[in-house]
Amino acid sequence: MQPYMTDTSAEAEAIQMELFLRMSLTDRLAKMCSLSASLRRMAFDAIRRIHPDLDEAEVRLKFIESTYRKELAGEVRDHLQQRETTYADPNTMIWYWLWGRGSQNVN
Repeated sequence: MQPYMTDTSAEAEAIQMELFLRMSLTDRLAKMCSLSASLRRMAFDAIRRIHPDLDEAEVRLKFIESTYRKELAGEVRDHLQQRETTYADPNTMIWYWLWGRGSQNVN
């Protein structure tokens, strides 16, 4: 089996996994959310370094493009322009896009 983390020794990885498995479900979920938020922040920072001319909305759309697909980012951009709204969280942007697309009675 290939190691989960390539920069961590097998012994250290085994200890980390053991500690993780001892955590409660709530603690595991909290850890997952924290790691996910950290990864998103790092991705946004990288996008800002590569594209310093982009505003925050475009940084988030670039994140959607690189994480999901270019077509989805374009559809989210179009939807936001129609609604004249910019959401701070890319997951919220996607949620509103999907929810609004599935319902004709969206305000």
